[in-house]
Amino acid sequence: MAYEAFSYYYDILMQDVPYHKWISKTKQYLPQGSTILDVGCGTGTISILLAKEGYHVTGIDLSEEMLSLAYEKTLTEGLGIHYVQQDMSRLEGFSDFDGAVIYVDSLNYLKNDREVFQTFRHLYESIKEGGILIFDVHSLFKVTEIFQDYLFADTNPDLTYIWHVCEGKYPYSIEHELTFFKREGDRYERFEETHYQRTFAIEEYVQWLEDIGFKILEISADFLDEAPTEESERIIVVAQK
Repeated sequence: MAYEAFSYYYDILMQDVPYHKWISKTKQYLPQGSTILDVGCGTGTISILLAKEGYHVTGIDLSEEMLSLAYEKTLTEGLGIHYVQQDMSRLEGFSDFDGAVIYVDSLNYLKNDREVFQTFRHLYESIKEGGILIFDVHSLFKVTEIFQDYLFADTNPDLTYIWHVCEGKYPYSIEHELTFFKREGDRYERFEETHYQRTFAIEEYVQWLEDIGFKILEISADFLDEAPTEESERIIVVAQK
């Protein structure tokens, strides 16, 4: 999905996200100096943080707008990160990486189980024997309970936005309806975007991974290093080739 105008305000919306928790999870399983595919890298925040920790990072994203911002941020930081525009479910041209990560529920942007399975299969082919795959997804509880008719609004001097989440067309899917008001002098310019996400049961993710050949190393929730409960919101899965 191309983020279009949304890409330019993504970092504002995500400024309170605890990115350090994803970095800590990476460091649990992949030593510094490892080569990593950061799939669904967005504006490059996690790619940049990983590079600063000594990882050799290649960022993958479908959105040209997001990658353009990632590249600009990387240049500003003086880092060397390779960015590639690709659909994660059609990933090609990569091999022998030490690991791959799909963070901040990027996997939930895939439309169906076939695309998720294809993504896992392509990543299996992209990492070396013994390589690590780490990803996180929304739990069923979060999609069916937390996100149902969720409404949030925020404002700052240059941007005001309204974020509404409603039930999607498919099982365990949601639609994010985003309305932005960008300040232009004494007036505001309004624009809207809709984003779709879908998740699946933990058991389904595990089955697809094992069918491909992955071994499950960890299933935890909410960065607590504990097994998921019925009210967990973010599921973290670590698998090994």
